[in-house]
Amino acid sequence: MKDDRPEEPIRNLISNIPFTLTDEDLEDAFPPSYLERGVRYFRNGRVLTADYNAAQSLVSGRVRGSGGRVYQCIVQLQRDDSGELTVVGQCSCPVGYNCKHVAATLLSLGDRSAQRSQPDASSGLPPEVRNWLSHVERAAAGAAYDNPQRLLYLLRCEERFGLKRILVHVVRIRQLAAGGYGKPQDHNISAQSRAGFTTPEDHRIMMLIEAGRGRIAQPEAALHEETSADVLHAVALTGRGHWQAVDGPVLKLAAPVTGKLLWRLEDNTRLHLKLEAERPGLALLPATPPWYLDPETGECGPLETGLGAREAGLLAMAPALTSQSADALGEAVPAPLRTLALPLPARTERRRVASESPTPCLHLQSKDLNADIAGRYGASNRSPAVPQCCPDLRIRPLRDRRSPGQEGDARTRGAEHVVGERA
Repeated sequence: MKDDRPEEPIRNLISNIPFTLTDEDLEDAFPPSYLERGVRYFRNGRVLTADYNAAQSLVSGRVRGSGGRVYQCIVQLQRDDSGELTVVGQCSCPVGYNCKHVAATLLSLGDRSAQRSQPDASSGLPPEVRNWLSHVERAAAGAAYDNPQRLLYLLRCEERFGLKRILVHVVRIRQLAAGGYGKPQDHNISAQSRAGFTTPEDHRIMMLIEAGRGRIAQPEAALHEETSADVLHAVALTGRGHWQAVDGPVLKLAAPVTGKLLWRLEDNTRLHLKLEAERPGLALLPATPPWYLDPETGECGPLETGLGAREAGLLAMAPALTSQSADALGEAVPAPLRTLALPLPARTERRRVASESPTPCLHLQSKDLNADIAGRYGASNRSPAVPQCCPDLRIRPLRDRRSPGQEGDARTRGAEHVVGERA
C-alpha cells in the first residue's frame, strides 16, 4: 500500500539503522535514479523482509518489484581502514547489482515501524518449505499486481513451403488509462524472459511455443503442429490474443464446432481445403486437432471433423492444388501414408469447349512529358505541355460464353479451355 506520510530527507530514514550509514554512503553506492526509486519502493511498502547480521556485516531482504515479482537481495557491507563504507549489493532482478531493490532494503532497516514489527514467521521453517513458500508468494504477487504494460499475441495463418501454419507475433504494449492501447513494440519470444510485466501465463505460452521450435528469441514464430492447439487454448484464456492485428477481434474460447474438411475448386483454378459447418464464415486454423475461428467475433475452439486429431491436423496444413497435381497426388502417396486415411481430392471432371480467338486491341493515350519531369526533379517552373502519343497493345482475354447461372468454372487454354466442375 502506498505510504501517504510526508517526504523525509534520506538522513532521517537511516537514523535508526543498526550500523553507521550516511546519506553520502548511499549517494556513493547508488546512481541517483536508483536511490530515488529505492526510497519510493521503501515508502510504498514493497520491502517484505529485511534482516541484518551484525557478525557478518550482511543484510538480506525480499522486495516486490514493479512487475509483482519478489526479488532476493544480499548486501555485504565493508569498511576500509580510512572509514569509507563499501556497499556490495546483489539482487535477483535483471539489474543485479546495487539496484533500487538493494537501496530499499537498506532504507527499511531504519524504519521504526519495521523495527517494532514481528519477526518473519517463516524463519523457523525447513529450507525446502521456505523455498516452496517463496514460490507461492511470487505467484500470488504476480497475480495481484496490475501492470499497465502487457503482452499481446497476434495470430494469423500463412502458407510457407507448401504447409499452412499458424503464426504468432508477440508485442509489448501499454494499456492507456483512457482506454485502448499505446504503440506496440516487438517482444522476443523467450521462456526465460525476466521482464516485470510478463505473467505466469505468458511464460507458459512461450514455453509451449519453444517446446515445438526450440529457442526462438524473435517476436514471431510458426506454431508446431503438435503444440499449436495448446498454444491457442492458452492464448485465448488470457484475453490478450488478437486475430491478425492489435485492433483485430479478441480471441474468445468457445464450444467445439462440428464441421467437414472438403476440397473445393476456387476462382484461381486451384483446389483448396475448406471448412464447411452449419455456422458460416468460419476460418480453418491448421492445428492438431484443427481449430475454427470466427473472424468477426474472435470466437474460436476445437473443430470436430470425424477424423482423428492427427489426420485432421495434417489435412488442415495441405496447400492449394492444381487439378493436375491433385490427379498425380493419388498415385504419388506412399503406401505407408495410406494408413492415415487422408481424404484426398477426387479427380476433376474436364470437358473441352470452343471459344473465340484472342483479339488484339491498340489503346492510344497522350502524356505530358514536362509534367513528368517536373514531378520527378521537383522543378518549380514548368515548361509548356509537350504531349506524346503512348501506344499500349493489349490482348482482350477470352471469356466464357456460358450464361452466368450455368455450373462450372472456365479457364483459358489458348483457343480451347478446360472446364473444372465445382463440387
